[in-house]
Amino acid sequence: MKIKNLLNQLTLKSKIRINLIIFTMIPIIIITIYINWIIKKNYMEEQFNIINENLQKCTSLIDMEFKTYIEKGTYILSNTYLNNNIDNNFQDRIEEAILFNNHLKMLFEGINPESYLSNPFSIYTDNETALFNPYINDIQSMKENVELGKLKYMKLNNVIWTIEEEKNGVEEVSINYYRRLNMNNKTEDILRCHIPLEKIQYLLDEIGMPNNGVITYFDDKGELIYYKESPVSNPIDIDNIKNRNEKKYYTFDKKLQNGHMITVFVPTTFVKKNDINVFLIILSILLLFFLVIIYVSNFTSRKITSGLDQFIRVIQDNKEELLVEEIQDNKEDEISFIKIRFIEAIEEINSLYKKTIDYNNQLSKTEMELLQARINPHLLYNSLSVIKWSALEKEDYKSVKMIDTMTSYYRLALNKGNNIMYVRDEIKMIDQYVRINEFSRSSKFTLDTNIDNDILELFVIKHLLQPIVENAILHAFDMHSSEEKIITINGYEKDGFIIFDVIDNGEGMDEHKIDEILSFNYVSNYGGYGIKNLIKRIDLYYGAGSRLDIKSEIGKGTEVKVRIKNINREELREKMKGKDIK
Repeated sequence: MKIKNLLNQLTLKSKIRINLIIFTMIPIIIITIYINWIIKKNYMEEQFNIINENLQKCTSLIDMEFKTYIEKGTYILSNTYLNNNIDNNFQDRIEEAILFNNHLKMLFEGINPESYLSNPFSIYTDNETALFNPYINDIQSMKENVELGKLKYMKLNNVIWTIEEEKNGVEEVSINYYRRLNMNNKTEDILRCHIPLEKIQYLLDEIGMPNNGVITYFDDKGELIYYKESPVSNPIDIDNIKNRNEKKYYTFDKKLQNGHMITVFVPTTFVKKNDINVFLIILSILLLFFLVIIYVSNFTSRKITSGLDQFIRVIQDNKEELLVEEIQDNKEDEISFIKIRFIEAIEEINSLYKKTIDYNNQLSKTEMELLQARINPHLLYNSLSVIKWSALEKEDYKSVKMIDTMTSYYRLALNKGNNIMYVRDEIKMIDQYVRINEFSRSSKFTLDTNIDNDILELFVIKHLLQPIVENAILHAFDMHSSEEKIITINGYEKDGFIIFDVIDNGEGMDEHKIDEILSFNYVSNYGGYGIKNLIKRIDLYYGAGSRLDIKSEIGKGTEVKVRIKNINREELREKMKGKDIK
């Protein structure tokens, strides 16, 4: 609701500008979001494809390396001479031992792949007479490896892979595999292939990794054997790597032929950083578009509303009377059409305005004459003294008292032609007026006045309260009722205003009649000029903040509150100069 009210307060130019910006920016923002999504998607696909390609190359190279060792191991295991003589008893058989030793030397040295790997293959046997050969070891030295216990039940071509740490002066981690020799041999014979981990590390290090990426080597049990961070990598949490935390890392796996796993971990922040960079670039372009759109919308809105703005300025400059000749326009567009119709309306309004002013001036003068005819009977005033002496001659003292009261009332009412009087004189005049009505209506009225002494010497317009009291006497009370008829007048000053409360205990009235009185639609059987003219006079002479309010309830009486500004006699007299009631 607040936004709607705010939009309603905007000018036409602002509304055009805002609509242009909104309806232009919405598709641009949607397109921008889509482009950002496409760029992110393509970037991720490109990076992930690169990682997968490199990982596939690395895995293929390692598998080829393992395959070479396995093929060479197969070549050794398929050697007939080795299988036929490994379980021979070479004790005291020197010639056979020398021949066996030379044969193994030629066999193993012929398949040695790298010079720095002096002895990748070796045989473990329980034939103690064959341990003289450097390529043959005692099988008892392998008892610490529990997995080797499975070799007894392993088929001939099966392979067991292990990760082992050796401490021969220097710690070394190696990847090993074990295979059985001929199952028909009397002795337990096992071929061991020793592949240093640094060989695999070399191949792993060759893979290209994105910034902050980590490449790892896991065995078939999921144990982390080796990892390599990117050169520009931030410190990594190794626990997240071991636990494969998918919230923090994208993972790319390739399984080797030995059951081990090569995994590349790429932090999700790597993609997010790229997203931020792309977003900042797009945002910069979007801001540039936004500035251009603002400029274009301002230019367009000014162009559209220029004629209307000029039209409105002419209207605003003609505050007293709209001058038709200043709004003329020879263009042919929608604004010109409005101007033509507006000019016709102005001419009609100006004509009606002048007629209304003339009519109201004449009406005000007529109403004032009617009011003066009611309250200023000069002929009656001059005749009162003659009537009084006639009553004295007849000793009619009641009539004499009534004539004295009327004389006192009209002396205050006429006030030597002044329209301004003291508050105390207004109250005295009302008291005399009530007494006159007691004589004329043969009914008792109680007038209770509670006026603060501070306002008694202040000035008000004449007949400020008299029409209200008159209205109470004429309409509030049932003259045939024996109930006490009370009129109370309270007067005081508050916040720079003089306030009078006129309260009666009469019959009261409903809200509909109150609305009619305040809207000047109510006319009583007695003419109806009193309250109507009083409201107009208060508005005319006292201005904003001054008013007349009515509260009433049927059967409980009526309260009329008059609130007027406290202004001095000179200011009040100045306000009354040359003004007619409209």
